[in-house]
Amino acid sequence: MFPNQSMLFAVPANPANMRAMRQRTLQWMGVDEADILWLGAEPTQFDLLHFITANSIHSHTHDFTGLRHISAQILAQVPHGKVHRRLYISRDDATRRRLLNEPDILSQLTKRGFSAVATQAMSIDEQVALFAEAEMVVGTTDVMMANILWAPEHCEVVTLSPDHGHEFFYWDMAGIRGQTFSFIFGESADPSQLGNADFTADPALLCKVVDAGLARIARRK
Repeated sequence: MFPNQSMLFAVPANPANMRAMRQRTLQWMGVDEADILWLGAEPTQFDLLHFITANSIHSHTHDFTGLRHISAQILAQVPHGKVHRRLYISRDDATRRRLLNEPDILSQLTKRGFSAVATQAMSIDEQVALFAEAEMVVGTTDVMMANILWAPEHCEVVTLSPDHGHEFFYWDMAGIRGQTFSFIFGESADPSQLGNADFTADPALLCKVVDAGLARIARRK
């Protein structure tokens, strides 16, 4: 929108563990570190500020042109192969929204060729490269599910959620990317916690949904 203007990008400096990711993703979009103004807790006054609206209202529609543009830009810059990975996003270190019978779920997924991944310790480059090679992703409703943005078109995505917490954020993202999305709602341990409740998922139902996804993958090959 402002092709001939030289400008700084004002970016929150906190939390500190997000700074490297923010800097790296801006770099992918052609923004150098010298062009970033890191905002601290103190008030900052601007003579002129272009405020970019949020990519989405939470649980509402994303900007599909923005997501498609970003995914294409980044996938073109991060080396990755064409391995057909099956990924399970583990949250075994979480303090809420825990999958209480994760060992049972993981046992069934392992039989079907899935690998458990904990993306918290991975760089954003590593996350992009990993999910760019995924043919199916299974995980609880969690911020790490945003990595489906890098997964290929037609990737099968399955999200596990407590039955009192309906989160459509990633369903919307998968639709924009042309991915098949399935919800599995499990019994909440404490319904008053809504989407943050610990819960139990039905292994038999999961197997049915995953096997249907694998069958669709096999038909496309």
